[in-house]
Formats: sequence, structure tokens, C-alpha cells
Amino acid sequence: MGILKPKLIDEKGIRNYSIEQISNLKLIKILRTYGVSIEEIKTYLKDANYSYLRLYNHFEERIQKEMSLMKADADDIQSHFSNFKADLQKFDLITLQSFEFFTTELFTKLEDIPELLDSLEKYFKGNISNLTYVIKLEDFNILNVNQFRIKIGVEKIANISPKKQYAQIFQSELIETHKAYSKTKFQNKTNETQDILRLAKLASTNNLKGKLLFKLHNRSKIHKKYILNQFILL
Repeated sequence: MGILKPKLIDEKGIRNYSIEQISNLKLIKILRTYGVSIEEIKTYLKDANYSYLRLYNHFEERIQKEMSLMKADADDIQSHFSNFKADLQKFDLITLQSFEFFTTELFTKLEDIPELLDSLEKYFKGNISNLTYVIKLEDFNILNVNQFRIKIGVEKIANISPKKQYAQIFQSELIETHKAYSKTKFQNKTNETQDILRLAKLASTNNLKGKLLFKLHNRSKIHKKYILNQFILL
């Protein structure tokens, strides 16, 4: 920065500073923390009559203002993480075992998710009455969490595979073993949109892109019930 020149540079190139210079360095760091420019600090240090007290008096108003702003930021952060921790207390910390799923990626609106899930079984052959649906939230519009990029598909198990004419639509993806926060819900089908929205909002405020995963089991069109596993991958 060119503010402090070492008192001595020895033959090994090691810089040596006096006790007074070390004190000045501490002061400079404090002033830089509170937004005082390097040029202002240089100008003030050139004044032969400067002292810590005079320097503090000179910048007191600015320092007090910056301290107030930093406290406000700290309070906001503390409040945010308190709310986040409260949300996480509703989940259990587990080890999610690895699994594969047949998936396709798309951009969608939240309200279209149930219709997309309803249409999935026509793309697959085998024991489709036993499908486990998988949704992975990849990205979202922070200003509108109703618009996001997802991977949607079904878990890869024996006797389940895409029909030949749809084989190119779906890719096989491995979800590796993860530590995850998990919650299981037994729900009425009318709540599917709300469940995904609730976690999508949590994602948008905590930068959880690519970290949210949903698995839906026993999704019955007749009884309009399903079991929902929600995961926040760590």
C-alpha cells in the first residue's frame, strides 16, 4: 500500500518494523475496516502532530456511522440464520444412500409440477404402479420462485425403464451418498404444489441451488394421497 516503509530490510529481504510502526499498522487496519481511504490515511500520517486521539476525533462520525451499519448487517444476518436454523429443526439429519434415477431437465412453473408427475408414467414400462418420482431443484428465479429449472423423473429400479420411443428423452443420473436434512410427510395430493413451494422459498433465501431433492412414493390418482420425502443435500 505504500503507507508504511519498513525501518530495516535485512540481507535476507526480511522487513523489520519498529514498535511505533506496528502500532500504526494496527491503526491503519482499523481505519480501513471503517472505510477510510489509503490516501486519507497517508495524508493524516504525514502530519507531524497527529495522534490516535486526533485521528479518532477526525474520523469519529464516519466510524460511528460504519459501526451502526455493521451492527445492522450483523443483526440481519443473525436473524436470517436464526430463522434458517428454526426451519432445519423440522428436519432430521440423515445419510441419504446413493440411488439412480431416469431424469429429464426442463424449466417449469410451480403449478405445472402435478401435471408433469401425472404424465410421467406414460413414458415408462414395467411395474409403473410402483414408481418413485424424483424432483431435483437445480435453479430458480430469485424474484419469482414459481419459475425454476428442475430435473424430474423416476427412480431407477428393477423392471422400470423408459419406453423405446422415449429413451432419448431421459438420462440416467446418480445421486451419490450424501449427508442430508430430511423430512417425510404423508400428504393429500392437493398439497403437492405447496410442499414444493415451501422448500423452494427456503432454497431461494439460503442459496440452496442444486441442493433440494424430493421423492414421492405411493402417489395414488384414485385416493389422491402420497408419501413425500424432502431432502436438503449437504
